This record gives sequence, structure tokens and C-alpha cells, in this order.
Amino acid sequence: MGAFQARRSHTDSCLLPLQQQHMQQQQQQQQQQQHRHHDKAYLLSQVQQQQQQQQQQQQQQQQQQQQQQQQQQSGCWVQLASTLREQQQQIDAAAADTAAAADTAAAADTAAAADTAAAADTAAAADTAAAESNSSSSKYSSSRNAFNISPRSSRCTKTTPQETS
Repeated sequence: MGAFQARRSHTDSCLLPLQQQHMQQQQQQQQQQQHRHHDKAYLLSQVQQQQQQQQQQQQQQQQQQQQQQQQQQSGCWVQLASTLREQQQQIDAAAADTAAAADTAAAADTAAAADTAAAADTAAAADTAAAESNSSSSKYSSSRNAFNISPRSSRCTKTTPQETS
């Protein structure tokens, strides 16, 4: 609704000078009809005045056309600038969204890497503990076998390899 009113007021402002010019022409014609004389000098002066008036009217029309063109061009530039501003804002918003998404992805990658490193450290510690436990167990087992200790008996006898063969 506002755009329609703006166009109408713009059209009215463009038509106003033309209406004024038309009224001036009508007044001049009425004056010419009232003051007609057969005097040659008077008629010549009337012709000259008409020519001058026509020249002035042509100049006014040219000026009005130039003004209208300038207004239309400036309006186009204003609209273009506004459109470009809106597009730049959309581009900036998209860039900010992309940067935020990249930051979130980087943080997730960092957290995942830290979790993986912690799991690897835990697994390595478990492997080390298991290896130490197995080493102790095998030492105990080998010393028990060397002394021929039976797990069910409490007696201990030393055997040599010759006796076992």
C-alpha cells in the first residue's frame, strides 16, 4: 500500500509542472483571443512571444525529462545499493555459521583425539600390568617346578635332572 502511494505521489509531482504549463497555455490563448488586433506590429510581437514561449516550454520539458531521468537513475542506484547490502549481510551470516560449524567440528575432533589418547594410555597401562603379572607368575611357577613343589602338598624335595629321567 505504501509503495502504491509513493508511486502515486511521484506521478503527481511529475504531472504538476505539466498541468501548470497547460494552464499557462490556456491563459495565453484566452489573452490572445481577447487582444487580437489587426496591427502588423502587434501580430509580429505576438508571433515572437509565442516563439519565445514555445522555446521556454521546450526547455522546461527538457529540464523535466532530465530531472525525471536523474530521479529514476538515483532511485535505481539506491535500490541496487540496498540489494547489495542485504546480499552482503546474508553472505556474512553464512560465513559466521560456517566458522561456528568449523569450530564445533574442531572441538569435537580434539575431544575425540583426547579420548582416544586416554584409552590408549589405559590400554598400555593394562598391558604393562598384565605383562608384569605374567612375568611374576612365570617366575614363581618356574621356581616351584625347579624345587618340585606340588601345589597340593607342602613337602619340598630337590630333584636333579638325572633323577627325573
